[in-house]
Amino acid sequence: MTLEPIPTAANVEASGFTASDIDPSLFASVSRYNSLEPTSLIGYANDSLGGIFVKRRVNRSDGRNGSEMFRIVENREVSQVTDLCSGDNLGANLYTWKSVKSGAVFLRDVDGCEAPDLWEGVLDASTKKWLFSQLTDNKSQKVKCGSIVVSQDELTLVFTWNKRDPKCSDIYTWKRSSANVSWKESQPVLAYKSTSGMMFPASFLKDGRLVLVHSASPSKNDTFFGTINENGEITEPLTHFKFPGVDETKQIRVSGLSKSDIDPEIVYVTSNAYSDTFTLVEINHANNTVRHITTPDEDSLIPSRWDVGDFISVGSNVLFSFNENGKDIQYALDVPSWTIRPLPDFVGVISKVCVDRRNPETTNTVSYSVDTPSHPSLLYELNLETMQRTEYQVGVSKLADESNSSVDTDLPPELITFKSFDGLEISAFMYLPPPSKATSKIPVLVYVHGGPTSQYRPTYLPGSNALSMRHLTNEMGIACICPNIRGSTGYGTSFMEADDRLKRKDALKDIESLVHWIKSQPQFDDSRVAIMGRSYGGWATLAALVFFPDLFKCGLATCGISNYLTFFENTGPWRADNRRKEYGDERIPEEREFLLEISPALHADKIRVPVFLGIGENDTRVPLGEAVSMGNVLEGNGNTVWLMVGKKEGHMFKQRSVKDFHGVASAAFLQKFLL
Repeated sequence: MTLEPIPTAANVEASGFTASDIDPSLFASVSRYNSLEPTSLIGYANDSLGGIFVKRRVNRSDGRNGSEMFRIVENREVSQVTDLCSGDNLGANLYTWKSVKSGAVFLRDVDGCEAPDLWEGVLDASTKKWLFSQLTDNKSQKVKCGSIVVSQDELTLVFTWNKRDPKCSDIYTWKRSSANVSWKESQPVLAYKSTSGMMFPASFLKDGRLVLVHSASPSKNDTFFGTINENGEITEPLTHFKFPGVDETKQIRVSGLSKSDIDPEIVYVTSNAYSDTFTLVEINHANNTVRHITTPDEDSLIPSRWDVGDFISVGSNVLFSFNENGKDIQYALDVPSWTIRPLPDFVGVISKVCVDRRNPETTNTVSYSVDTPSHPSLLYELNLETMQRTEYQVGVSKLADESNSSVDTDLPPELITFKSFDGLEISAFMYLPPPSKATSKIPVLVYVHGGPTSQYRPTYLPGSNALSMRHLTNEMGIACICPNIRGSTGYGTSFMEADDRLKRKDALKDIESLVHWIKSQPQFDDSRVAIMGRSYGGWATLAALVFFPDLFKCGLATCGISNYLTFFENTGPWRADNRRKEYGDERIPEEREFLLEISPALHADKIRVPVFLGIGENDTRVPLGEAVSMGNVLEGNGNTVWLMVGKKEGHMFKQRSVKDFHGVASAAFLQKFLL
């Protein structure tokens, strides 16, 4: 396929279609919904100016787009902190941001490559001005820094860096003599050499000596203690994190950890050590004991079959939430009395919780970021003593710029369930168009989330999707059904692992079963069913078109794997081993044969419907060649195929021009081939 620039959209190239194929009215229609930008809660500031940090993309008239940091202070005044898009860099993205007394350390990439460098920001409190400097210089997209952790005294910085071997995420430490001097006055130390997989520091414990290290490579127990010596090296061998009463040969997944604020020997952990679900427990390493908080079939305070989601230790409290079929239900554990109380209900999905730790008086104040089907982010502050909740109304409205938006907020999604081929119950969220847009037979879009170890939850623009569900229902009259097929998180370990390796096609059969459920519902037009997904959902979209060619009228796949062998050859080298654990190992003959069987590009002759393909030029997860090769095969077979490439973009599109055109082109494709 021959890619040509789109004159009306900066940094977009396309093949198989042009701007003339798009109804001009779609630009305003899509923009009405996509103009609501998410405001990501980062955390409380540890510097002298106080307030909270939030991150949001800034769209400039000269085309320089990227995520920037803002500060919201107590009077709700908003000020921009960073201005990192410069020169030819059109897509600077901020990742981890750690606030320290001297300013901040953070990760930043360029042009969507997801290979960030480590940066430092030094704050002059008297002038309120920042001086930013780059601490590392990764000149290759195969080299990246990640996972910043800072010690309590702010003298030791720990992070990952794979510059020694792109396949290995080594642990580095960076010490400084004082919390008031720049990190540049010293040099980083290779503290621990990783042999394979993705390793990363999780947290310093309260005594300041130990750091917890996780390994994402296959192992019987993936959490370790490491001690940092005077030279900045982590003393070997690492010590396994022990789960009292659990066989050490059991493979355990840890999903979260928070150190106690009142006892340095205690940590709170969510894992599947004691149950099929991810439960919250308190572990005391001094006496090797465990107290169960949510574990079913144990002497727990509140036993539950649902996974525990976000949690945080706050003074004498531990705040946690159950992910009950995609909805967050919050509680607070009072540790001294060992009692639990419910917290005020948030309508939406909690994406971040943080606590103000500047002094003991402020630890009763926490902030939340909540994503809802009608708004990409709402910020709240909660006082744990009074239970009074305050919305950051001024700050959010200034950042989100909703003055030109009239998004309909009166259409809640409905939770449905259906049985798959083997009797397994699958849940999904269903969005229906309003009566004014609904036809006698409603067309349907099946949206498959990425991951696959992720979960569709009712949020505004899930997984950096091209289109809001609101746009599809309110403007186009399309019903959207978003299943959590096997392999999704939120339903226990067995469900999450039910699609691993040679069981991958069972996940596709879940999609097939959903379409049969759609056919049984009289309000839907079963001759007009489309499928759409991004990342893993992009592969699932293409694979569903291969294995079930008669069920769908068209498909839209963004950043989807088309050939597992070329994927493993070209994906970020630090990811390959981790992905083999999930998808299968192409080096094992039986699994290689299976991966070839489920690679859509090798069976594209079975696809008989139009296909939309989207990809980022600098995608290090699913490289550009996956979409281009798929498009070439489809075009060679005589299929209708639209291919869109975002220049200077990665796995998640960041530039406003690229994101908007992706949404508009997707809507035009559905308008033409579904409706």
